[in-house]
Amino acid sequence: MSLGTPDLHLSTKSAVKGGGKIEILSRADATHNGTAGIEISAAFDPAAGAYPAGTFTLKVSWVDSAKGAVQSTTIEQMNSWGRQTPTVVLTGRCTFEAEPGEVKAEGCRYWLLIANNRQTDKGTPDVVSVLVFDRTGARLVYGTGPLVSGDINVGAFGN
Repeated sequence: MSLGTPDLHLSTKSAVKGGGKIEILSRADATHNGTAGIEISAAFDPAAGAYPAGTFTLKVSWVDSAKGAVQSTTIEQMNSWGRQTPTVVLTGRCTFEAEPGEVKAEGCRYWLLIANNRQTDKGTPDVVSVLVFDRTGARLVYGTGPLVSGDINVGAFGN
């Protein structure tokens, strides 16, 4: 019996930079304000480097997510696509700095998607979706919501 060749996770030429506040009103309560702040700067050009480089920070205060800060430590895969709504997906490793009273986590991994909707005064806001889990598979942070302030630019499309 052949086990086959494992999937290769190749990155494509991609770039993302910016930041802002994500707001999900249904994720607010007396101790969570329903927002997350994000700052990101990352890029990959296979003609210039061997691996994606950069970082992002996400400070989260959502119900049903651990309250604290996610900081990327690696970007293991980065892919972008689209021209009208440029979109990028990043995966990799991260740390989670829990606020007092929250569960400490180790061995964190993330999946992050950003859709750049090229917001104008009357346009659709950028959208951010995130999933963070620890080494046991326990979900720490998840959510998808609009950027209510700030801007994130996505470019250098891989396909």
